[in-house]
Amino acid sequence: MRILISSHLFAPSVGGIEQVSGILAEEFAALGHEVRVITQTSCENEPAAPYAVFRRPNPARLFALVSWSDVYFQNNLSIATLWPAWLLKKPIVISHQTWISQPDGRMLWRECVKRWCTHFVSRNIAISPAIARALPVASTPLANPYRDDIFFTERTRPRERDLVFVGRLVTDKGASLLIAALVILRSRGLEPGLTLVGDGPERGRLQHQVQEMNVSDQVSFAGILTGAELRA
Repeated sequence: MRILISSHLFAPSVGGIEQVSGILAEEFAALGHEVRVITQTSCENEPAAPYAVFRRPNPARLFALVSWSDVYFQNNLSIATLWPAWLLKKPIVISHQTWISQPDGRMLWRECVKRWCTHFVSRNIAISPAIARALPVASTPLANPYRDDIFFTERTRPRERDLVFVGRLVTDKGASLLIAALVILRSRGLEPGLTLVGDGPERGRLQHQVQEMNVSDQVSFAGILTGAELRA
């Protein structure tokens, strides 16, 4: 089978969608399928991989890639790259990684269009039952994969951390809520340490929040970690 994966963000960018798209591309290829990936993430030196990556394809290239495919898989719905599959009547599978709404729950025109699009694809997949329930169409809950050759329990390693947050530092991930919870816990006589692993546009605001709430002695920012270093 010829599988075309659309992943707006992809390696060398670091994040959940990038990791999931890479895992799926590798595993589909390992099963004998021919896999191609389209992405808007640029890369100066393309690493070797068992699949081809097409970065920032123009409309003609995008149309040709969708025409080549037997199935078009979008890891998060992208309006900009969906149209060729409709024109060519290709099977479309959408994996919904988050809610189709603004972080505060508002629905702007782009979210309304995306919700409308979900009615006209072959299959909608959601990474959790909560996201599935929020979609306007029937959706199959299917958890994201992970690399079990990297992420496993090291039973001999001592647990030296109380709380660890791993993710992009963006508003809808809730890191600010976790920091605010430290203040509540302190009022109850509990002072757990918090390590924030990741980076993003909210990092500066979160660092300011930590200082403002006077929990600097409890919070550390570890930056981006990957692989065995992240597992540890």
